[in-house]
Amino acid sequence: MITALAGVNDSFSASPTTSKQPSGDQFAQALASVAGTTPAGNSTTSATSVAPGTVLGSAAAAQLFATPQEEQDFAAELDDRLKAAGVDTSQSIQLQVQADGSVVAKSGTADKQKIDAVFAADPALGNEFRKISNTEESLAIARVEVAYQNQAQNLDSAAQRALWQQYAGQISGIEAQGGDLTLAGARISLSS
Repeated sequence: MITALAGVNDSFSASPTTSKQPSGDQFAQALASVAGTTPAGNSTTSATSVAPGTVLGSAAAAQLFATPQEEQDFAAELDDRLKAAGVDTSQSIQLQVQADGSVVAKSGTADKQKIDAVFAADPALGNEFRKISNTEESLAIARVEVAYQNQAQNLDSAAQRALWQQYAGQISGIEAQGGDLTLAGARISLSS
């Protein structure tokens, strides 16, 4: 599901076993080119293919990432739509993308059927959710990779490998969540 930082991750592998490790500054610059203040784009289901080794510029980022403003607007719109469907939005609502790309409320969520129906009725809403999910998941992984780069830059290769094992576990945990998001108080964030 992590398609958004494909270019950054391919160009700047955080694995200490490769010779293509960037400095923390290089990675931060690449991350900023795709995740900072660049425009947002479409869902992960229609994401632009990025060739390995390509650092995404603003054009590709425009099809992959949501800006903070787009996330705020989406959360407010989703909150309004769910309220209109009779969903109590005063409680946190956990949402996830299924293997078929559909967006649904997690099992056990109050008003699950109503929430699922809102997404099923509007494919564009699901596309925007997937774009935001991709953005949040990619940024969480990028933050871990930047932290690794900052700590690893003055270490020898054996120490880098040991350090990487710690960070790889964090990335695996983020990926295991699969981009699940929580809507709470008309704000959306990566589920923890």
